[in-house]
Amino acid sequence: MLHYLANLRVGRVHSEYHTRLPDPRPRQYDPVVRLRAGLAVGKLHAAVQAAEPQIWQYGRAKAALAHYRELSMQSYPALPRPGVRIVPGDAYPAVKARYARLVLLGDLATDAPPPPEGIYSGRM
Repeated sequence: MLHYLANLRVGRVHSEYHTRLPDPRPRQYDPVVRLRAGLAVGKLHAAVQAAEPQIWQYGRAKAALAHYRELSMQSYPALPRPGVRIVPGDAYPAVKARYARLVLLGDLATDAPPPPEGIYSGRM
């Protein structure tokens, strides 16, 4: 748990640009003190939340990871590969499945109009 709290707060990957001087970040955050305080009041979850980075990107990355973990639990049939390069207006039998997959992955807006049946429109 100590390693987890320290890695969560300070990080565990050392940059190649990091100097040989001692890293001041661990001195600014003592995981032993934080863990003891969390255990003393029975709020280990609060100690973990306090160690999390306080930047908005962290919350988005956590949410994206949870979403993709959820998606990875489902099975998706492979989309057929066209024999040649397709351009807008060409026939592509899996266009509806491709549309659904892009919406599911968040690469296409949920309110995007569906493509014409069997025709690649180029919007996706």
